Amino acid sequence: SATWNEANAMTGIAAVHSPAGMGAAPPQRSLTRGLWALLNPEETWLAFALMAVLFLTTVKVVEDARWGREMPGLTGMALGALLTGYLLARLRVPAILLHPVGVVIGALVILWQIVNAASGAEVGDKIVDAAVRLYSFVQVARSGEISTDGLPFAVQVLVLTWFVGYLSSWFLYRSHNAWLATVPSGVALMVNLSYLPGRFVFSFVI
Repeated sequence: SATWNEANAMTGIAAVHSPAGMGAAPPQRSLTRGLWALLNPEETWLAFALMAVLFLTTVKVVEDARWGREMPGLTGMALGALLTGYLLARLRVPAILLHPVGVVIGALVILWQIVNAASGAEVGDKIVDAAVRLYSFVQVARSGEISTDGLPFAVQVLVLTWFVGYLSSWFLYRSHNAWLATVPSGVALMVNLSYLPGRFVFSFVI
C-alpha cells in the first residue's frame, strides 16, 4: 500500500512538472501579450508621429490650396488611412490577405466622401448626382475633350490621400523602411508647392 501511494505521488509530481502538465499560456495572457505587441511597435509611436506630421502637412497644403469647389476635408481621412495601415501592418497575417481589407475600407471611406461632396438635398440625390457626374467625366475623357467638373479631381485626390497614408504606415511598420514611408508624402508636398510659388513656405520647412 505504501509503495502504491508513493508511486501515485511520484506520477502526480511528474505530471505537474512535465511540459504537458504545464500547458500553453492562458488565452487571456496571450490576448494581453498580443495587444501589448500591437500597441508597442518596435519603431515606437514617435516615428508614427513624425510620419503623421509630414503627411498631415501635405494634406493641409492641399486643403488650403482650394483646388476645387467640391474638395472635401482630408484631415480625418488621412488619419484614418495612417491608422488603418498601422493596424493591418502589425497583424501577423500574409500581406496578400490584408491589402484587400485596406482597399475595401478605403473604398468605403472614399465613397462616403464623394457622396458628401456631391450636390443634392438628400443622400439619394447626392448619390445620383455623383454617379451622373463621374459617368459624364468618363465619357468626356474617352472622347478626348476637356472637363471642367471639379468632382472627378476631388475623387483623384481622395484616392491618393487614402493610399499614400495607408502605404506610408504599411512601409514603416511592415517593411521597416522609413524612406518608402516618407518619400510619397514629400513628393506630393513638392508637387503642390510647385503650383503655389511663394506660399506655404512654413509647410516646406516642416
